[in-house]
Amino acid sequence: MQLGLRIFCPLMLRMADRWRNAAPVDLHLLPEAPHGFIHFSPRMAAEVPAASHDWSRGRLNDTAH
Repeated sequence: MQLGLRIFCPLMLRMADRWRNAAPVDLHLLPEAPHGFIHFSPRMAAEVPAASHDWSRGRLNDTAH
């Protein structure tokens, strides 16, 4: 396991648990993705922000109705 994943994974899980007390949370761990990967050209770099935007739009639509 990469050092970054061993350090950040527990932190992200704790943060998601804390956020879950206030609102719905979706946490996606991508251990194969390097830090800052959304600035690179792989397909994942396009798919992850798109999924994040879809999630945000869904939450906004839920509150609008």
